Amino acid sequence: MEGLVNVSVTAINLFESVTLELFFEISGIVRGLELFDFGEVKPMGHVQTVQVNLYSLGVGTCLMIAWGDKTQFEFMGEEAVCASKYEMEYFSNRPLELQMNFTHVYMPLELQINFTHVYM
Repeated sequence: MEGLVNVSVTAINLFESVTLELFFEISGIVRGLELFDFGEVKPMGHVQTVQVNLYSLGVGTCLMIAWGDKTQFEFMGEEAVCASKYEMEYFSNRPLELQMNFTHVYMPLELQINFTHVYM
């Protein structure tokens, strides 16, 4: 278990009842990050699915996805942690889970042709 924990202990006898509470945080680390593409090779313009698996989410975790095609990065998890490490263009409110599927469509890069004309 990771996160904030509230432990209460109550001592009771014939004369009184006393309760003490203790709040503490169990902070784990991110463990077991795995990526799967299901072995599918897709052509441009089709949906590509990627599965992210984690053994442990940790506490205060930011997940950043860079698709490698110059599209904006996707951030999710603990927004304050993401913002402290990166300049975010887009933050998703999707909660982090131990297993998550993400989809992305890779589009062909637009060709840019520069013509230079030399007058003689």
